[in-house]
Amino acid sequence: VTASEQIREELVAAKKAGKPIVVSMGGLAASGGYWISTPANYIIASPTTLTGSIGIFGVINTVENTLGSVGVHTDGVSTSPLADISMTKALP
Repeated sequence: VTASEQIREELVAAKKAGKPIVVSMGGLAASGGYWISTPANYIIASPTTLTGSIGIFGVINTVENTLGSVGVHTDGVSTSPLADISMTKALP
């Protein structure tokens, strides 16, 4: 995160100095690569470039097997399937 922000800040400074910013995306431009491209005047990407938004990748750790091995189980009521995501339950 820090490195991407530092690069983006330098691109913003270059743009403020009147230099045009052109970003060329390779095969993947997700999270930090996507963030870096935000000050660009022009963005060049091929139709096969995987472009994602900031925070698109994430990890959800679950501990239901560990809890189950010691006899702890969870239950609950929710308004939708996504509202029922918990680290104490297996993901669907």
